[in-house]
Amino acid sequence: MPPVYYWPPSVDRHLTIECFIEAFATIGYEPCGDALFEFGFQKVAIYADADMTPTHMARQHFLGRGWLSKLGDLEDILHRELSDVEGDPAPTSQEYGIVVQILKRSWWTAARFRLFRGWWAAFKFWIYRLAHPYN
Repeated sequence: MPPVYYWPPSVDRHLTIECFIEAFATIGYEPCGDALFEFGFQKVAIYADADMTPTHMARQHFLGRGWLSKLGDLEDILHRELSDVEGDPAPTSQEYGIVVQILKRSWWTAARFRLFRGWWAAFKFWIYRLAHPYN
């Protein structure tokens, strides 16, 4: 079975940098100028090929100890610099290309989104159990 990925319903589902920025904006991210660690903020990097088609994302490790990447079906890795996983940006290449956009959100915004999602899931489960009590 192919993996299922979430995409915000309010954002066009196109493989463009602009659509990915809009999608990340729905969870509190906004463009920023650099990849330097800033205490109190979570950053993500968007990689793209020469056609500016997004190919990969990396998330800054908590407390700035590098960047986390998911390599397909393989394990998550921690790499020191964003350039450590950059490669040939040619559209026919199997590599990730280059970093084209950095986004950031505050830790407070990240916590708000996670907490709300958890409360919402618990509320839906509670409503379901009211309608379908245990036998």
